[in-house]
Amino acid sequence: MPTGTHPATRSFISGLASLVFGPLKQVGASDSGGRWRGRVVSVLLVAAFLAFTAGSYFAFNLLRQQLRPLANAIASAGATPYSPATGTYLIAYVVTASDCGWSNEQHMKSLFRTIRPQLRTKYGDTYAQITVVAVDMDQDLDAGLRFLSELGGGSPGNAFDQIVLGGLWLNEQLVRFIWRENVTEALTPQIVLVEPPVDASTYPVDFKLGVQADKVIAKKKGASEIKKWLSDGAPLETSTAAAQPSTGPR
Repeated sequence: MPTGTHPATRSFISGLASLVFGPLKQVGASDSGGRWRGRVVSVLLVAAFLAFTAGSYFAFNLLRQQLRPLANAIASAGATPYSPATGTYLIAYVVTASDCGWSNEQHMKSLFRTIRPQLRTKYGDTYAQITVVAVDMDQDLDAGLRFLSELGGGSPGNAFDQIVLGGLWLNEQLVRFIWRENVTEALTPQIVLVEPPVDASTYPVDFKLGVQADKVIAKKKGASEIKKWLSDGAPLETSTAAAQPSTGPR
């Protein structure tokens, strides 16, 4: 056995050899009949399975070690093709519903479509990624999807990157923001903007994404406040000292 082999690897191989060849020695010494051939076949099948399992394990770990420098090089240049970028994200949660009168105003509907382009134009160089999430509390999911399509001018994807839909005031995102963490009040429409730091530098090599706690940096409540905020160019207070921590998972 090569002297450079890791001690744990040598121990595993020695154990495997004992498991495979020990029974063969006993069979050859104690059984002179034809039954030993069947036992040999069984032992060889077990040995083949163990060898395949061990080989797959060592090959996988070797591949991970070989890919790590490549993953680090890609991560240092920005987002990998298989993971999001590393850095501070900006997420705007837009809370609305199809039966919200203010959200159904034609001017307000058109304004919803300006949130994402305004944020990305103004803050695209500041954040690793900017995401706009529709939080629609319609109990009727079909009605909610139709309404979000209207807000997007034909498709929800024209205005939003993600959707959290249904549940009325027990919508999971609203439970977090309103009832669990007291981030905001129960009203529509409103926009809650948060900053979560994301570390994707080793993904997918280590299959891990580090997402830290959000910081709530702005809350725009009601149609009048949202209209003024957007007409002013969507200003943000991004100071860490002024940010409000949010401890729940995103």
